[in-house]
Amino acid sequence: MFETTLRYNSLNNKHAVEGEYPRYDSLIIDGKMLAYSKKALPQFIQNLNQERSLDYYVEPIISDFRSGDDFRYPDGTIRGWYDSYVNELGDPLKQALFDFDNVNPRHLDEEIIRGISRSVVLYQENFVPNQLKEESGKYEEVDPDEVMPKAVIPWHHRINEKSDLGPNRTILDTTKAEAMLSLKPCIHTTKSFIRDRSHRTSLVELVKDYDVDECFLLIEELGKHNTYESTYKDVIDLVYDISEAGVKPHFYYGDYFSNLLSYFGLGGTTYGVMYGEEYTETTEYTDQGGMLLRYYVDQIKDFLKVPAAVELMKRTDSAMCKCDICQRHFDDWDDTVAHQESDDPLMNHLQKHYIERRWRHARQVEIKSFETIISKLESDRQEYVYPYTNARQISPNKDFDYLPRWINAVKERSELVN
Repeated sequence: MFETTLRYNSLNNKHAVEGEYPRYDSLIIDGKMLAYSKKALPQFIQNLNQERSLDYYVEPIISDFRSGDDFRYPDGTIRGWYDSYVNELGDPLKQALFDFDNVNPRHLDEEIIRGISRSVVLYQENFVPNQLKEESGKYEEVDPDEVMPKAVIPWHHRINEKSDLGPNRTILDTTKAEAMLSLKPCIHTTKSFIRDRSHRTSLVELVKDYDVDECFLLIEELGKHNTYESTYKDVIDLVYDISEAGVKPHFYYGDYFSNLLSYFGLGGTTYGVMYGEEYTETTEYTDQGGMLLRYYVDQIKDFLKVPAAVELMKRTDSAMCKCDICQRHFDDWDDTVAHQESDDPLMNHLQKHYIERRWRHARQVEIKSFETIISKLESDRQEYVYPYTNARQISPNKDFDYLPRWINAVKERSELVN
């Protein structure tokens, strides 16, 4: 199975997460959101678990404190959700943020690193069961085993250079000693680091040393519009080598390219309810405002503004999307634009449409051959590249070059296909 993991990091997305639960395999829940919504989210997990056997993870967000001040208010105090999380973990995290402003393992004593690592484990394993017990009635019992995460995700420290491997080992040593659940570590690194073969080897050795079956893989700034073909080949090599070492890697953030990596040993991919396909560290706070309305166009594997998506689909004389959501809510492409002016919650439809498309992508790579999938991508590119580049409502700053980069990279490494 190619595991699809839906990222749940906004309470505004509950409608899509709850409504589409048959179309993802697991959830990864933002640790600070869980701490902030300490009554509603554990109950949500229990309710969803009663609908199906829910696998979920709790995201450790300690890496958000590594650099910058985006988690603080202008007066230096810690922002709401972050503050809830810090209070739940307590010291030494709380004291470290007071003493040092940031929590970068390269600048911390080993004992502080170990203490924070233990707090992360205790939070992930105990928070939801304890909250449900506290909120349950006197005659209602909560079975902790039914509401525990699938695995513990240790605190992960970005690996920019080999000296970052040491702090990660300290974190992993402590987590392994503390955790009752199995570990699913996240190897958090950069495009520049994995360019070197010896660096990739050091990452493979890191996961091998902890006798885990699976790991997450987070490569920063692996966005489709700013990643070269050579980098994609480095990613393929890393995924293949980790898989050959007996550990199944899963992308921590992934766009459609991550599905292609299933042929090279990737075991799954994670993405948001909308967007959430790539990660870049933020160091300054910016008001994100409301989420922009974007339609995920399956033929180009990317988001477009709704009017731009409609123009492209009509230029190519494409039939209305066959997913359940679009078939239920839109009569034709023009109807998606009309929904922007109506009271019908278009954002909910767009989110559910995206979740369904990504679910179908995972199912496709499970049953279709490498050659069949690549042939379809090549066909879509030939059909859509000219209308895409000539569509008036698609920004000239957006390119369609990522698709041939994906195709060329996987073809170059086709001898590694499992």
